[in-house]
Amino acid sequence: MRAIVAKIIPNKAKKYLFKNTVVKLLCSPRPTLAVAIILKFLFSKKIHISFAERLTILRRFFKIDKYLDCAHSFEEYLIPAYEILTFPSVKGHIIEAGAFKGGGTAKLSIIAKICNRKLFVFDSFEGLPENNEPVAHTTLGGICPYNKGEFSGSLDEVRRNVEKFGEIEVCSFVKGWFDTTMPTFREEVITVFCDVDLESSTKTVLKNMWPNLVNKGFFFSQDAHIPIVLKLFSNQDFWRDEIGQDPPRFVHFTKRLGYLKKIVK
Repeated sequence: MRAIVAKIIPNKAKKYLFKNTVVKLLCSPRPTLAVAIILKFLFSKKIHISFAERLTILRRFFKIDKYLDCAHSFEEYLIPAYEILTFPSVKGHIIEAGAFKGGGTAKLSIIAKICNRKLFVFDSFEGLPENNEPVAHTTLGGICPYNKGEFSGSLDEVRRNVEKFGEIEVCSFVKGWFDTTMPTFREEVITVFCDVDLESSTKTVLKNMWPNLVNKGFFFSQDAHIPIVLKLFSNQDFWRDEIGQDPPRFVHFTKRLGYLKKIVK
């Protein structure tokens, strides 16, 4: 849909048009899913906040999409927001691995404040690390080399964006490479949102954060369109050797987004 619109709209109008809320929804990977998730968010009895509060959340999310450079479609953060709000009495915090410019961070911080939780934001704030991973021919049709330093947002930039659009007081920013910052983390976690692009980084997040997830907690990945990352979620050798269990079922929402749910038997 986005490609079709781009062909018929003059270049000068494109950057303004694609910030329009309705157009962004129509141009999302699955527009019918986006609308369905919005309706579910507004009317589901599984989350215990008022209708007015739900509208306020949606309005703030739309504002973030309008003014910030977000590497996600609207529903890709509304889905985890919904799931977090279904855990009102379960202890645990929220993890974001990979912040980019802070658009998703701002959204998760809004939900964290409503739930009286902390949001721990892990990122190098220097872009991708040095890596030897192959060029990704994604299921979206793109080719991504994932070079060192790509997808960079500085800590100051992310903080400013969260201060303006989110709830900075619930955020703890953890700067550095995951393999040095995550191993000492011991807090209980109800949701991990992982957007790190690399299989190696995804492995590090899983190895260190999966043990901290509470029963029925979610591990969301926005990298399911990258074949090497998607294969990791069903890699029995990795799960048995590094996590100590068989791989859980990976559930797709969009080509990019899906989740693993932790079930303690």
